[in-house]
Amino acid sequence: MKNKIIVLNLFIVLLVALSFSVLAIINGMTTDKSVRLGDKTKYEIGVKLEEGWNLIIDGTPDLTQNRIYAVDSDIRSDNINAIYGYDTKNERDVLISPNGDNFKIQAWSATFAQNENVFSSAFWVYSDKAGYLRYAPDEYILDLNQRQLFAGWNFVALTPEFTGKRFGTLKGTCDVIKTYLYNNEITPSHPTPNWLEIPDTGSFTKGTEGKGIIVKVSGDCKLGSTTSSMQELPILPN
Repeated sequence: MKNKIIVLNLFIVLLVALSFSVLAIINGMTTDKSVRLGDKTKYEIGVKLEEGWNLIIDGTPDLTQNRIYAVDSDIRSDNINAIYGYDTKNERDVLISPNGDNFKIQAWSATFAQNENVFSSAFWVYSDKAGYLRYAPDEYILDLNQRQLFAGWNFVALTPEFTGKRFGTLKGTCDVIKTYLYNNEITPSHPTPNWLEIPDTGSFTKGTEGKGIIVKVSGDCKLGSTTSSMQELPILPN
């Protein structure tokens, strides 16, 4: 009987450990060093979707192919009803799927052709149910300091480089006018999705990895970590 209790306790410990391991992957993004390529990285992504519109990382046509989904993903390709990108240069939404406008897609992609920035953008994705989306897209995501923004609104994907940092330290060369996160989590106290403004002092948590923000800038620029220059030694009193 004692041995059975020990075995049962070990089973419970293993089950709890496994649960935490799975949750760690579901909430956020994992990096495989073997898929690091220059100044970009390929991620396994886990993000919570709500029923309706979601602003998330890498909503490219890959999301229409079940081969990229993890076996325990709640969301599958048939749950994705529509995918839109945002064309900053022409200030318009671009339908990616289903039956995307190839002319608009090509014009939009050409804007990012030199630095593959399109894959580091956030996309509008419509899901017909709530649940965890776990997938491993083929595209590489650019490092933060390689991401080009253009005058106007930009859709920016949140990667591990943002986690635990204040937005004010990540603006690089950008003169940021406004920044918002789309809060679409529905609760009794929050029955309708809305935009949450992110101040310079606002920090990003692990739970925001894989989601997207919109950033309005005054001119073309690049994101990146900013550090304050060291001040001179204090002057001694008279």
